[in-house]
Amino acid sequence: FNHPYYIDLKSWIRESPKSFVVIVGAGLSRPAGIPLWGELKDSLISHAKARSSEINESDLTSNLNVLEDLKKESDLWLAFTELKRILPQLAYEEVISSNLNSSNNSHRPNTYDLLWKLGVKGIVSFNLDTFAEDAYSKVFQCAVDVSTAKDTERFPQFLSGTQSFVFHPHGVLSDKSTWVFTTEDRNKLLGSDAYKKFMNTLFESHSVLILGFNPEDFAFQYLFTHSM
Repeated sequence: FNHPYYIDLKSWIRESPKSFVVIVGAGLSRPAGIPLWGELKDSLISHAKARSSEINESDLTSNLNVLEDLKKESDLWLAFTELKRILPQLAYEEVISSNLNSSNNSHRPNTYDLLWKLGVKGIVSFNLDTFAEDAYSKVFQCAVDVSTAKDTERFPQFLSGTQSFVFHPHGVLSDKSTWVFTTEDRNKLLGSDAYKKFMNTLFESHSVLILGFNPEDFAFQYLFTHSM
């Protein structure tokens, strides 16, 4: 806490909190028991293996080999793409929903509350949980402006308006059509001119705090490669 960079950062936020936007990754929700993406992949693989009895005998060995290969796959976009193909849609969605369900708000990490108390302009959450908006409601006793990548017409007001915001580029758990897990999902998001313009404007116009990402994690590298 005595490091000069930390002291400077506190001073900058205190002087102009609304010039800061926080970008959060899975690590920030991890204390609540929300799995990291790699752990979610393992849950999907385990479920797929448990359904092996439903597979024709002639396809069983091939299918199990594919699942073993997916356990070693470091590219999570490719892994989720294949798992979505292998599993029935309902099973795929149910495994993700059950693993990421954050309905027990008493386990919400206090970090989200503290971020809003700093007075920051908004939070860009790459998580599907609602911790950021729930924390805002607790701290300010009112709702925050929330959007997914589907609501492109609302992007401009986030950075230029006076209201605080929460933006979920990878979707929210309650709306499966907004989920971004597969290569196709990712390419669709990155192909959105509105999304690219929003992220570019964000980095050009605001100071950014990035929390909950491992610098060596694929999601962190993806953020800097495709969102700046």
